[in-house]
Amino acid sequence: SATASSKTCPKTGNPLPNLPLPDPLLSLTPGTWAYDTMSRRVNEEIFQRTYEENEETFNSPPFAEAFERLKDLRAELDAA
Repeated sequence: SATASSKTCPKTGNPLPNLPLPDPLLSLTPGTWAYDTMSRRVNEEIFQRTYEENEETFNSPPFAEAFERLKDLRAELDAA
């Protein structure tokens, strides 16, 4: 019979997993999906499409600060 984990997350109180977790996907190896996603796709495709699909909203006064932060993040990714 399965028993609930007695270990909980100190921040949320949620139960911690009982099974081992797989190694994380890292974006350090050129040619891998993770590398391509983090080095190119996030900025060139995902952020660009997000902007294009929401251009009017991004250019509205309530989103001015968020839009500046998005542009700063994109510039940082370009320089990485």
